[in-house]
Amino acid sequence: MNEYKFLPTLMWKYNYEPGFDTTEFSKSLDRIGVKGNYEADGGLTTAGMGENIHEWPSLVPFLNWLRPKIEVALNEWQVNWKQYFITKSWVNSHPKGGYTRTHDHGSTHVVVSIYIKQPENGGYVEFENFMRREWISYMRRDEPGNMHDYYSEVPIKTNDVLIFPGWMSHRAQPSKSDNERLVFTLNYFAQ
Repeated sequence: MNEYKFLPTLMWKYNYEPGFDTTEFSKSLDRIGVKGNYEADGGLTTAGMGENIHEWPSLVPFLNWLRPKIEVALNEWQVNWKQYFITKSWVNSHPKGGYTRTHDHGSTHVVVSIYIKQPENGGYVEFENFMRREWISYMRRDEPGNMHDYYSEVPIKTNDVLIFPGWMSHRAQPSKSDNERLVFTLNYFAQ
């Protein structure tokens, strides 16, 4: 027997081992961070504030490392592309209790979420189980984390990089840590 891959891979998780200096991100939040539409209980974001974080010279090595991984995703999803580019970038900060509400990234082809500072008990990211309604009539096991749940949790640690399509709804769990969680996000568009 052989397994047949009917659906494409929708998410990749990497770890960027060189890591990040969080100083610039924190300064950006201090300078232009606001409580956005999706940040709650003390969370801040620089989304929509006009700063192109991805243009910082310090991020060139990371963006070069990321480039072939973006191409893997575009090819896996059979996107007809000749080029791709970053349309938006921002950083979110969550203190203890802070979280991000459920949202998606609309027509963005590729989303990259980078956990530049993920403290212990900082909360994970959860993705809405878009196939849940298809499985609803099946008997379910009474255990957390199965395909019948509304959300699927993705454990993360500092320097983890998640790549997924913009249409996948997701949220950040509330942080239970006394230390700040920082998440740097990139939206890519292909054409």
